[in-house]
Amino acid sequence: MTNLERINTITVLELEVEVLESKVQPHATGHIITAIGVLNSRIDELKKEEMKEKYGRAVETVYTPSKEI
Repeated sequence: MTNLERINTITVLELEVEVLESKVQPHATGHIITAIGVLNSRIDELKKEEMKEKYGRAVETVYTPSKEI
């Protein structure tokens, strides 16, 4: 995956997380919360790949949640 493809993928996934976060309700949306977690894990993985390519190593974690779900 090229750097541009990785950046585009991260951007799209972050937008999808925003959409899903707007759909979370107090009850019966556990599947949405799970999907958000999966997408955030993939975003973290892609950012670690970028760090590894850029600096020769990956950082421990990249993802920092912006708010509680």
